[in-house]
Amino acid sequence: MGQRAHPDSRILSAALVGLAMARHYTGQGLSRDVLARAIELEEGSAERPPVTWRAKSNLGLFLMWADDFDGARAILEADRQDAADEGDGELAAGHPMKAGRAGTVGR
Repeated sequence: MGQRAHPDSRILSAALVGLAMARHYTGQGLSRDVLARAIELEEGSAERPPVTWRAKSNLGLFLMWADDFDGARAILEADRQDAADEGDGELAAGHPMKAGRAGTVGR
């Protein structure tokens, strides 16, 4: 399979999130560098995925699962605000795995 000179940033970001998830779920730890690149791609894109599918949202969950509650809380609270601002009703209303824990993680 050939490589494009300028791949679609949305597709590349989604692939990087998938890689980070696979590494996490197979016990290889948190791929901060991979997620950082995915976040960079998403933030530079005119069309961003729904808040619940963003790389930064996944980073928040991974941090929560790794007991980094302060780091997770900051991200998940920002996700909740982004969802409210963008009309993502599921997360703004209190997604049980993300926004619902944002204010109470580690407290």
